[in-house]
Amino acid sequence: MLTKMIRDKGTVLGKIEFDGEPVEITDPNQRNLVAEVSTKCIDMPVSVQRGAEVHLVPWDQDLMSLDYDGLFISNGPGDPSLAGPLIETVRKVLHSDRPQPVFGICMGNQITALAAGAHSYKLPMGNRGQNQPVLNMMTGQAFITAQNHGYGIDSQSLPEGWSPLFINANDGTNEFLFDAFISLIKKGKGASIMSVMPKKPDIPPRAQVSKVLVLGSGGLSIGQAGEFDYSGSQAVKALKEENLKTVLMNPNIASVQTNEVGTKQADSVYFLPVTPQFVTEVIKVERPDGILLSMGGQTALNCGVELHSSGVLQKYGVKVLGTPVDSIMATEDRQLFADKLMEINEKIAPSIAVKTVADALKAADQIGYPVMLRSAYALGGLGSGLCANKDKLEETARKALAMSSQILVEKSLLGWKEVEYEVVRDVANNCVTVCNMENFDPLGIHTGDSIVVAPSQTLSNEEYHMLRETAIKVVRHLGIVGECNIQYALHPTSLEYCIIEVNARLSRSSALASKATGYPLAFVAAKLALGIPLPDIKNAVSEKTTACFEPSLDYIVTKIPRWDLDRFQGMSREIGSAMKSVGEVMAVGRTFEESMQKALRMCHPSVDGFMPRLPLKRAWADEQDLLQELAVPSSTRIFSLAKALHSGVSVDQIHQLTAIDKWFLHKLNRITELEQHLAQYNSISVPPELLLKAKQDGFSDRQVGQALGTHEGQARALRLRQNIRPWVKQIDTLAAEYPAVTNYLYCTYHGQEHDLDFSDPSVMVLGCGPYHIGSSVEFDWCAVSSIRALRQMGQRTVVVNHNPETVSTDFDECDRLYFEELTLERILDITQQEGCTGSIVSVGGQIPNNLAMPLHLNGVKILGTNPLQIDRAEERSVFSTILDELGVAQAPWRALSSLADAGSRAVLPTSSSAPQSPAQRSPKFTPHGSNEAGQLCAALPGALLRGEGPLKVAHHSSNRPALPKSPLPPDHRVGRGGSGGSGWVRWVGVEVRVVRLQGSGLLLSASLDPRAPQVRSSGSAMNVAYGEEEMKRFLEEAAQVSQLCSLTGRLQRTWHLPCAPARGHDRRPVQTFTRPNPTCHPMPKHSRPALSPVPVPSTGGFNKPQPDPTRPNPNSAGSTFLPVTGPHWPSVQNWEHPVVITKFIRGAREVEVDAVAKTGKVLVHAITEHVEDAGVHSGDATLMLPTQTISQGALEKIKTATRKIAKAFEISGPFNTQFLVKGNDVMVIECNLRASRSFPFVSKTIGVDFINVATRVMVGEPLDESHLPSLENPIIPVDYVGIKNLAGPNHGLTVKDRGHGGPLDARNMLKDALNSPQPCLRHTTMGLHRTTAHPYSHPQPYPNAPNLSTHTSTPTPIPTQAPPKPLHVSNRPTNFPLPPVRLRCSRGLASGMLILSCAVACFGPNIYSAFLKAMLSTGFKLPQKGILIGIQHSFRPNFLLTAHQLNEEGFKLYATEGTSAWLNANDVPTTPVAWPSQDEHHSSLPSINRLINDGDIDLVVNLPNNNTRFIKDNFLIRRMAVDHGVPLITNFQVVKLFAEAVKYASDLDTTSLFHYRQRNVTKQR
Repeated sequence: MLTKMIRDKGTVLGKIEFDGEPVEITDPNQRNLVAEVSTKCIDMPVSVQRGAEVHLVPWDQDLMSLDYDGLFISNGPGDPSLAGPLIETVRKVLHSDRPQPVFGICMGNQITALAAGAHSYKLPMGNRGQNQPVLNMMTGQAFITAQNHGYGIDSQSLPEGWSPLFINANDGTNEFLFDAFISLIKKGKGASIMSVMPKKPDIPPRAQVSKVLVLGSGGLSIGQAGEFDYSGSQAVKALKEENLKTVLMNPNIASVQTNEVGTKQADSVYFLPVTPQFVTEVIKVERPDGILLSMGGQTALNCGVELHSSGVLQKYGVKVLGTPVDSIMATEDRQLFADKLMEINEKIAPSIAVKTVADALKAADQIGYPVMLRSAYALGGLGSGLCANKDKLEETARKALAMSSQILVEKSLLGWKEVEYEVVRDVANNCVTVCNMENFDPLGIHTGDSIVVAPSQTLSNEEYHMLRETAIKVVRHLGIVGECNIQYALHPTSLEYCIIEVNARLSRSSALASKATGYPLAFVAAKLALGIPLPDIKNAVSEKTTACFEPSLDYIVTKIPRWDLDRFQGMSREIGSAMKSVGEVMAVGRTFEESMQKALRMCHPSVDGFMPRLPLKRAWADEQDLLQELAVPSSTRIFSLAKALHSGVSVDQIHQLTAIDKWFLHKLNRITELEQHLAQYNSISVPPELLLKAKQDGFSDRQVGQALGTHEGQARALRLRQNIRPWVKQIDTLAAEYPAVTNYLYCTYHGQEHDLDFSDPSVMVLGCGPYHIGSSVEFDWCAVSSIRALRQMGQRTVVVNHNPETVSTDFDECDRLYFEELTLERILDITQQEGCTGSIVSVGGQIPNNLAMPLHLNGVKILGTNPLQIDRAEERSVFSTILDELGVAQAPWRALSSLADAGSRAVLPTSSSAPQSPAQRSPKFTPHGSNEAGQLCAALPGALLRGEGPLKVAHHSSNRPALPKSPLPPDHRVGRGGSGGSGWVRWVGVEVRVVRLQGSGLLLSASLDPRAPQVRSSGSAMNVAYGEEEMKRFLEEAAQVSQLCSLTGRLQRTWHLPCAPARGHDRRPVQTFTRPNPTCHPMPKHSRPALSPVPVPSTGGFNKPQPDPTRPNPNSAGSTFLPVTGPHWPSVQNWEHPVVITKFIRGAREVEVDAVAKTGKVLVHAITEHVEDAGVHSGDATLMLPTQTISQGALEKIKTATRKIAKAFEISGPFNTQFLVKGNDVMVIECNLRASRSFPFVSKTIGVDFINVATRVMVGEPLDESHLPSLENPIIPVDYVGIKNLAGPNHGLTVKDRGHGGPLDARNMLKDALNSPQPCLRHTTMGLHRTTAHPYSHPQPYPNAPNLSTHTSTPTPIPTQAPPKPLHVSNRPTNFPLPPVRLRCSRGLASGMLILSCAVACFGPNIYSAFLKAMLSTGFKLPQKGILIGIQHSFRPNFLLTAHQLNEEGFKLYATEGTSAWLNANDVPTTPVAWPSQDEHHSSLPSINRLINDGDIDLVVNLPNNNTRFIKDNFLIRRMAVDHGVPLITNFQVVKLFAEAVKYASDLDTTSLFHYRQRNVTKQR
């Protein structure tokens, strides 16, 4: 409160009183404080560091009588004008002919100026601190200095002959520097001030450019995510502010920076691969005279270096803005970097740069093991790793050199601290450190995977300034212009340090530093790149200071990564020097405890804080080695730390195991101790001061409730009764020296008042939270579009988000930005404080959407679709019933409420009959679900949150014997579909076939398909299972994920399907939870069994904490009896949210409708089609707009169903509906009453911002509906097609080999590696193609199209831009380096989960051109030599045409022995190769490993299933492709389209989306 008062009103008088000791206020500024504090006599001389001898004399000493070489007048307190005798004495010295220099600092400077005849004045707050920017008025250079004074000199009052030499860059007060004074003394008589001043640097003139090309980063991936959407958006905004034309190249369709319309957007946007080839073509067309390389991550940087090296930039007169390419190369090339640092005697770890594995081994022998391996020009630590021995080094070096031409072998510094500085430098050599960050984890863990705190907490003042001065020294020597990041290894017990690396570009840390400090690094860096000096740039956030300023923080920021490793079965949770995280959160608090606990909750809704529980309430291992878990860094180590502290492990012991600084461990231990202390009380006896202390240390209401034996609601009511509420604080980075005007806000329980008023009404928009698999930059695009639409309508906006990578958390996107948790507790706090008129939850993905009902029940107005309708759509049984009533077809389904429920339906006979014929086994598609053989079924959690659950895959066998009819009674069969057919068991809606498997028992062939509308995201825990143990395990995992609904506060009615208990089953009572939901729709008696409340075991199933029997259970509502055991399920688990089993339709296409409705009427819509057959999650699928193979009849059915659903649920806002289409049959998969991942894609493709329309609908703004793409009047691209392709996060994780499955695609585009109904990408790329017939009417896949060149036409000319020309790529490989897969999971094929992280999109004159550009945008390299083919037997007939096409295009084909024989027999010349498991020395066939190593194979097509006996070999093939950076395709439809694209698309044009749409509009007119 006091700081805020001083900051806002200026310095005030104050006093400190003790009880019973009153103090009178006196004004010290009325007294001559100099006289009071001055020494009384001349002290003995002392020596100082600079070799001078100093004599200290009293303030009123007669200076003329003293003999000295220089007169130094020090600082002092009070008003300088009151020190009259001193002023007069100094005046005599100045008027005398003494040659000795006079130097005053702070008050000494003011005394000198007063003696010269100037006037002083009182500063509002004074300049006090170590980060004051001082500007040399003669050279323009700036310096950061320490100052401490409350008065200034009026420069206008200086007499003639005097002028300011140094001034404060922020307030213009007069300053001077000490070193010049000492130099002047040393020079002696005759020396002038000018002779000792720093020479004016040779400052290059401001860049004379008029059009700038900005290279984006492409699709998001691990190590290169949404932070580059933020940095690129800031850069474009800065360039536009300088009135420069901007051209942006970025195929990331979901990014904000690729928007076409807006004052902050680029003038031209190209959705093209960021490769030298395509960039060159855009340069030819656009003719820019400048290019920015530092805003697009490693992709843009590497591309720019190649353009420079090849002479393209020089040829076309394009100037690299910002850091010169030579400096970039010096930071990226490991040897050049080491040489540069040696030039200035800076410290690096002993290291040797090498280019071969043999040289790496020699270097390691010379340095000594263990060693750290690092790759040049790598992203996110890709290719790096700790190598303890020769074998590990050889393996790591081989993989690293497959991706990079150079690696560095350096001495391991494991256990040292890792510290980072974000540094800014301009062309005038002005340099400041903006942010200092410290890793919670010691060196050895990539900073992207480490918990990071800012500012550093464990560095001494000496260490901090030592590293700061080194950073400035290094950055100046390297010649960086703009922003960079320098990383250190600091010895924990000495001042020894080593420089790890310098990133000469914006990075993930840069985005974090920007949001943590309020300093817009990317915006400032873009201005610096134009040659604008740092002091001339205004800090756009503070509006009070220059950008030449080092922020001061009165808070602490904690960043915690978000991992999604559970998506990949067999994936190790260990983390190291290669980054694995897919997102991050940033929490702000006044203490480390508060900040840490908030950040942990932000990472995942199932995490309560620093608690000894794993996310998703997963069980700890049965044989857990806690000390080993502490010693080995992992994604869950923070929870192991909590468990260790709860178990009594000492801080010292943990420090020995982890090397984590004891300061952090003691802080965490305080959290544990406070929790244990709190648990000694209940809600009646807890002291108010203890409750306040818990809130100040970051405990949530849920944590407090757990400790007190109550629930979250009661804990909240308790603290509100005690008037314990959070205070809203501004992120003040100005050291309280200037009024804070920033809109960055956070909540804390440390304080006494709010930093601002809450008088204006506003609309709240909930952001997306951390990027993770299933929720990425597309939802940030949706949030930003909604915020901008609101502001256009004059609405005041409040945004809540905690993702520092996003544009929605930029300083000028909203009116108030809360960096806070997306939890019910915090949203209620903010809403009640701000008095928001409504909240928008439908644009941020599933996390905010799950809050709709709990917020509604707590009185918060939800704008858009009624939360009760959202709840109806997300409760599977209700939604399915409504579809039945509407007459809308859907796949048969059934809900399970317990394992006993599942087991009681799995009583299967062991007899078998003759196998069915292939014709009988072939699946047929019927709208109501048939019981034909061969169809799979699927199960999913009843309430899921996107991003959770491991990936599980198993295929249905086509060679299993049939069974007699189901022995189950009719009432336990599927409601629709009739009685069980011959040879099939009707098992809770799943058609199950039984087969003996090596005499080991029964095998259930059923797929657990997570494709039912539920509270979930990205198909979490969606699996295909075969085998009873797999079924049981998958059901348990699905139920665990399903519980997240209650963790986010959602209240729903869940149902229990009655069991068919076997005789002899035990029964025991279990507690029952009943949750009211008046919106549940009754199920028709003819098709649904009777329903009863879902039982939940009192024993705390799924690792729920055991309830205290002495405390009342507020949820208890009676008991019931259920069977406990069964013939196959030895125990019972009862689920609060049901798991749904749905029939899976094979051979169908998936179609999506993105739409916006107003009170049930569809206003805008777009229909997209998946390239892959149904079974691949929509987030992992390749999308086409317009559709290509869907009949007009099917499209009309889709529109009709969409119209009915929108009306039935009274939708007002965005929604997405997914359909299965086979021929003219259409079935609904699910409907999400929120924005989807494809909204940016469809909005940009057809030129209508769906979110803008949705926002206007939700707030009741009138709309002109006549030009909107309604169901009756769609906007359909005629002259182009958009292709949204996928780019995954997977560039390098290791997994345990379990003998089956494989890694993801080697190009971070290839979503095909997991052909799954569950998405796994984080971003999107895009492509377009021209159609010759009606785009919605093609009855066959991809009708043959002539060569692109025959369809290319000159686009409509626009000013300053020439028409684009086609780009021939068919025989020209790109040299652009390609990142390998990080996430190497043991099962890389079919699955129900989303596992990719992002997508890209491109546009072209036909589908093939668009598809190839989209693939290239993901890093895919077109093959130039040979293709290795491996396909399962069932694919052979369909694959033959594709094989012929690849052969005709001149590719040499290789195949495993059986496939090769079949291809050769069908006139496709193929060279056989040996399986990886075959001994190379005992096989006459060539080795795949050798062919890949030698570069003879540069594309791998691997299409197996999990029933082949070559599972392990296929896994090894995919691993080899990944490890060698060879592109890998594992989806049949994708390889088919790829072959057609190579055949038909010889020339790839560089036309912009604007040109395509303009041409489209012209034709339609």
